[in-house]
Amino acid sequence: MMDSVTEDFSSYESADLNEFQPCKNGNVQEFGRIFLPTLYSLVFIVGLMGNGLVVYVLLAYHKRTMTVTDLCLLHLAVSDLLFVISLPFWSYYAAAADWPFGDFLCKTVTGLYHLGFYGSIFFMVLMSVDRYVVIVHAVTTARHRSMRVGIALCGVVWFISLCASLPAIIFTKVKNESASSLTWERQTKMDNASDYSDYYNDDNIPEPCKNGNVQEFGRIFLPTLYSLVFIVGLMGNGLVVYVLLAYQRRTMTVTDLCLLHLAVSDLLFIISLPFWSYYAAAADWPFGDFLCKTVTGLYQLGFYGSIFFMVLMSVDRYVVIVHAVTTARHRSMRVGIALCGVVWFISLCASLPAIIFTKVKNESASSLTCLPERRSSTFSRSSEMTSARFL
Repeated sequence: MMDSVTEDFSSYESADLNEFQPCKNGNVQEFGRIFLPTLYSLVFIVGLMGNGLVVYVLLAYHKRTMTVTDLCLLHLAVSDLLFVISLPFWSYYAAAADWPFGDFLCKTVTGLYHLGFYGSIFFMVLMSVDRYVVIVHAVTTARHRSMRVGIALCGVVWFISLCASLPAIIFTKVKNESASSLTWERQTKMDNASDYSDYYNDDNIPEPCKNGNVQEFGRIFLPTLYSLVFIVGLMGNGLVVYVLLAYQRRTMTVTDLCLLHLAVSDLLFIISLPFWSYYAAAADWPFGDFLCKTVTGLYQLGFYGSIFFMVLMSVDRYVVIVHAVTTARHRSMRVGIALCGVVWFISLCASLPAIIFTKVKNESASSLTCLPERRSSTFSRSSEMTSARFL
């Protein structure tokens, strides 16, 4: 027979639970609270000035002679302004880790962000198709290319952008994610109860809000939306790159150069969408850590590149119209190439935090996730909105 052994568990109750602490990511959170407001403020100032100048110049100097291209550029600048207007709220949210503006402004700011976000994409596609039609089918489509048709197409683009933004507007709301009360209740049970069997009884533990319907809706809607944007964006921006390189390579101007780089940045953004489409549908990331960082980098680089190239085009447009004589000798292809290089460098710097901190995690026994390391409500909310992980 084996001798029975009695162990002394008296020291179990006096164990210092503070010695066992989870992994702290305070440095990442502090970095986000400094970096994100700075970045958002920079984009807000530059974007507001650039797109505001575009709207002012087009309405003040081209209102009577406005073409379809000018009309598309005007609506594109307005969509960028809607996007830019939301950034001060996200900047405060990232810095303070709190949303004091209420549920109405939460939905409104989210709606402005997404409406401007999708509007910029679809108006760029519309401008790409218009550019292709003017160059390749100028004679056959001249009579159909009127202002009425342009206004109708812009209305269709705004309607599509609004439909794409509705899920985010509907399902976004203010939540109290603080778990202090629930944690205190469990700690009290551990301190005061002599019978710990009651502590492990899960019948009285409140269940979190179930959002299964929202997740199922997202698994159907997001892949459909991403696939649509991928197909249309790939065709539109691909046509821009093809037309500029095939038909205007020798006579390319600074404006054409900026438009070419803008189309390339949109293509980088679009290339990442099939991966996010599968990720949204399967709720799993089977592509590994390298592709997780690569796809995130492509998305962020294309995202910021599109914003900054639009700002560059806006400033260039203003200079050509208002200061055409004084800046004519400085507006050369070498200067254009140098400015495009600076824009790509700034876009890469803005994308680096997402590339560095994003990695594959095993969130459950059956699925992998491609998410940033930080898990705070501040950093995840601000970052996930700019990295297209809507679930």
